[in-house]
Amino acid sequence: MGIKELPREAKWRERDKKTWFEGRVLKEVNVKEEFEFGDYLKMIQLIESDKGEKVIRFGYYVKPHGSDDSEYRYGSQQTLVVRQENARKLFHKAKEKGFF
Repeated sequence: MGIKELPREAKWRERDKKTWFEGRVLKEVNVKEEFEFGDYLKMIQLIESDKGEKVIRFGYYVKPHGSDDSEYRYGSQQTLVVRQENARKLFHKAKEKGFF
């Protein structure tokens, strides 16, 4: 699968299970964290909806440890947990790119 170039589609079903959010990822910053069970890119994305609203999404990509970058997939099922030093780097990168 891999990670597509920006801007790229962002689409998810809202909590009501009927409404779709649709838009584009405009900017993204990430930090890499490696574990023996998988490699992660923890990230913050700046997304613009089709209605012009800007939102910030926290998430991650994951792939089997040591595999090719084309194996990254979006990990949407768990809470984002980031090492403290990497969280600092992640927020600094997002601020530099004008997210906030």
